[in-house]
Amino acid sequence: MTHDNKELLQKVESCEARIKTLEAESRLIGARFIQKELENAELKKSFRLIETELAIYREIDDITLEAVDIKAMLDRMMDIVIKVMDADAGTLYRLDDNGELVFEVVKGPVADRLRGEKMNVCDGIAGWIVMLPTK
Repeated sequence: MTHDNKELLQKVESCEARIKTLEAESRLIGARFIQKELENAELKKSFRLIETELAIYREIDDITLEAVDIKAMLDRMMDIVIKVMDADAGTLYRLDDNGELVFEVVKGPVADRLRGEKMNVCDGIAGWIVMLPTK
């Protein structure tokens, strides 16, 4: 093999090694890019959640500033809770002086039937929660 051929062979081998190095670096850059895109998607998701929470807080703030009647304020807040929770109905109970739960704010298909009704504090999930010790 001539000197020129050896030199040419060395250049080819050097180029092939460089190509392998560049391919490996390219794969690494691609993997980093994908990781950053995933992180970016998570950050966007978190940002949207924070925006939603902030909108809810603003809406509640508006309600508390506008509402003259506490019952109207609670009624509008229940609307927010139902919307945020994607629920079909919701109830806000009041514990009266006799220890009974009064259906104070009721939304949903049976709201008219339940509004103002009373329930023993020992009944149902709501009663169970009332009976839990507080810290």
